[in-house]
Order: sequence, then C-alpha cells, then structure tokens
Amino acid sequence: MPDLRLLADTYKQQFKWDSVEICYEALLKLDSTNVENLWGFADFLAEQKPARASYTLL
Repeated sequence: MPDLRLLADTYKQQFKWDSVEICYEALLKLDSTNVENLWGFADFLAEQKPARASYTLL
C-alpha cells in the first residue's frame, strides 16, 4: 500500500489528476479503514472537486 500512496504523490507532482484519483480509489478498496488514505483522498478531492464531493466521502 505505501507504493500506491507514493505513486499517487508522484502523479500529483506531475499534475496527472485522473491517475491520482485512481490510486486513491484503489487504496480505499484495499483498506477502507485506513484513516491516512481516507483523509488523503478527501484532501485531494477538496482541492480538485467541489467541496460536496469530499464531504460525501467522509
């Protein structure tokens, strides 16, 4: 899982937003109880999409 998180961060640095979202979705499918992944995805959504999307995730 740390590899997927690193990959998401790398994609974020390259401005590949669709790939970042795919990585976070995969992380949450692997372990939906991991709070770090959940908050990381929520932060990403808050930056990229309307705030409503990040609130529905939580």
